[in-house]
Amino acid sequence: MPDTMIPTSVVPAMPVEIAKAIGEVMSQIKSLPKSENNEHGGYQFASIDAFLAFVGPLCASAGLLNRVQFETRSTNLPRSPRGVKI
Repeated sequence: MPDTMIPTSVVPAMPVEIAKAIGEVMSQIKSLPKSENNEHGGYQFASIDAFLAFVGPLCASAGLLNRVQFETRSTNLPRSPRGVKI
């Protein structure tokens, strides 16, 4: 099993109220403008700050709290001639 898969026995059941609130927020989320540019990869993306600014009020109105948690991981994947991990 890949390390990204969490066995279902480890994941607690989600309360119905939370699932409904998440569904309510998801139904209101639209595509965000890609205002940031990754020069190494040659692509544009929506920043995490723009995403959180957009979903924050939606979550608050649905009674949800945004809890941001960051993890740092290192990989040694091969790179393309442009420097993009492949």
